[in-house]
Amino acid sequence: MPTDDPEPSHRPEPSQGTERADADLPSLTALASFEASLRHRSFTAAARELGRTQGAVSRQVALVEQHVGAELFHREQAGLRPTGAAELLGARVRRVLARLRSALADAREGGEKGSTLHLALLPTFGTTWLIPRLPRFLDAHEGLAGELTTSLRTFDFVEGEIDAAIHYGAGAWPGARAERLMKEEVVVVCAPSRAAGVKGAADVARGPLLHLVGRPGAWGRWLKERVADSDVSDGRRGPRFEHHAMVVEAAAAGLGYALLPDFAAARALRDGRLVEPLPGTRARTGSSYWLVYPDRSLELASLRAFRDWLRAEIRADRGEERSG
Repeated sequence: MPTDDPEPSHRPEPSQGTERADADLPSLTALASFEASLRHRSFTAAARELGRTQGAVSRQVALVEQHVGAELFHREQAGLRPTGAAELLGARVRRVLARLRSALADAREGGEKGSTLHLALLPTFGTTWLIPRLPRFLDAHEGLAGELTTSLRTFDFVEGEIDAAIHYGAGAWPGARAERLMKEEVVVVCAPSRAAGVKGAADVARGPLLHLVGRPGAWGRWLKERVADSDVSDGRRGPRFEHHAMVVEAAAAGLGYALLPDFAAARALRDGRLVEPLPGTRARTGSSYWLVYPDRSLELASLRAFRDWLRAEIRADRGEERSG
């Protein structure tokens, strides 16, 4: 049975007219051929998708390999087996091609309609607060679209893959503008079964405390202001979780007391899965949630519309005096 993919001897010489391997970058045709071949693990299937011949796709992939200086696929009887370098490069090429398609769509619409906003979010803020409200934004701005990604790391605007981000912290962001969305307020919550015996903060301190890995000192700061006994106020005991959503579920399951941003606990409080054992003890942390973006993003109609809508939503949700 003949192999799906040509032998290495079929690859072109370095010079191929305008698509020379010593150019700064491979052509878009070559990158698209590589990306499709990676997804399909086959030159034949990639050629079918792209409307080209198998040989043409093979030659384009060979050009990418000449730029890289190494083979990206093992040509085997059953098809293509990508190398680790191919997988890494493919993920990045896929993002670039997606952004180019989006940019062309925006340009066709003059940048005012059909625009796509590439927005990076903190996981809990995105899933708990923003996404449930997002249909209202899309309904009010027909033709606009959003591409959302989540991450706990610092967002990078230099490469141009992200138009804006919603981030938590102090608001300092090199090379970008930062607009405060809301100041953070935390609330102590627990399952209803744990709330009955709580008379004060010391009772909470003696119980199991649920922690977020990224905020190891949060309980200690909260208890230091409310509990005199140093034996119960260090706030270091108890299990740790990576995301706020995990802390919510752990508290609802009765594993202990949680100290959460109010928006992260809001739905479970409304549903009765969580309660506040110490009403009236909500506190500001000194940190805020911010909309951050590079100057170039101000040219995007999608960002301007999203920023205005976001401000209005927060004013309605938290009150003018709490969001400033």
